[in-house]
Order: sequence, then C-alpha cells, then structure tokens
Amino acid sequence: MKKHKEQKNVHSSDAHEKTPLLSVMLLFPFTLVFIMTLFSLIIEIILPAVISFWLAGWIYTVLVGQPWIRNIYEPFWFMRTG
Repeated sequence: MKKHKEQKNVHSSDAHEKTPLLSVMLLFPFTLVFIMTLFSLIIEIILPAVISFWLAGWIYTVLVGQPWIRNIYEPFWFMRTG
C-alpha cells in the first residue's frame, strides 16, 4: 500500500492574513463601486426629493396665507409621524 502524503489545506484566510495590503487592494474596487452607487442614490434621488417636499411646503404656506415661520421650525409639518 502506498501512503498518501497529507496535504495541508490552504485556506484563503491564511493568504489574507499574510498580505493584508494586497487583500485590501483587491477589495477596494468593489467597496468603491458600492459607496459610489450609494452616494449617487442619495445625491441624485433622495436629497432632491427631500428638498422638493420642503420647497412645496413653503409654496403651499405662501399660497394659503399661513405664517411661513412654521416652515423653519417644522419643515415637514404636512407629514404625520404618529
């Protein structure tokens, strides 16, 4: 009978521990794309929507004749929160 040599099972975590800079450099493009997508969503969709709601509230109070100072202290007074 032949004896088989036992091979050491090499885990990827061993390689990552030995070369942390290389591991981080390999992860960087993926995290960069994720963060750029997230910021793009916030800047291009969420922030304009929030500002539009705020501005619509200002215009409404001017048209209806309510005191505009309310928009400063309660910018989203037209939304019920609870």
